[in-house]
Amino acid sequence: AASPVWVIRGAHSTVYLAGSIHLLPADSHALPAAFDRAYAESSKLVMELDMGRLDSVGVGSWITEHGTLPEGKNLRGVVGDARYARVSSAAHDLGAPVELLDNQAPWVVSLELADLEYVHEGFDPQQGVEEQLVRRAQSDHKDTAGLETIDEELGGLERLGHEEQMRL
Repeated sequence: AASPVWVIRGAHSTVYLAGSIHLLPADSHALPAAFDRAYAESSKLVMELDMGRLDSVGVGSWITEHGTLPEGKNLRGVVGDARYARVSSAAHDLGAPVELLDNQAPWVVSLELADLEYVHEGFDPQQGVEEQLVRRAQSDHKDTAGLETIDEELGGLERLGHEEQMRL
């Protein structure tokens, strides 16, 4: 596509569908012009999750409740010594003590390590497409909505089988 934004026109409405990633380089202060046009012509911003109403404390609680290993289990025991050594090395390289990951399910560890790697490579979570657009929508008092809930979004990862979580 010539643009990261596609336009779907119907008899009574127009929908803009944008491809995005959650993080952008720290120096990405401006989105492509196609995003600006689509945003300006839209009455509502609909994202994967409704970032405008997302409760970070609630998300943290959800992850703690669903992403913590059962009592008596630890990451090394779940993933095995060889994989644990790789995870430990990656965590160390990214400045995260592996002990902070020891009681988390593999899917949570994979998300945390991926996020740390992006930050290590110069990406800024506050400069992602969604973050920029939701700040703009809040400033403009534009409605926001989400296609999924946290349970749908992260619950899919939680429900992955052991082998799929090991691949993550």
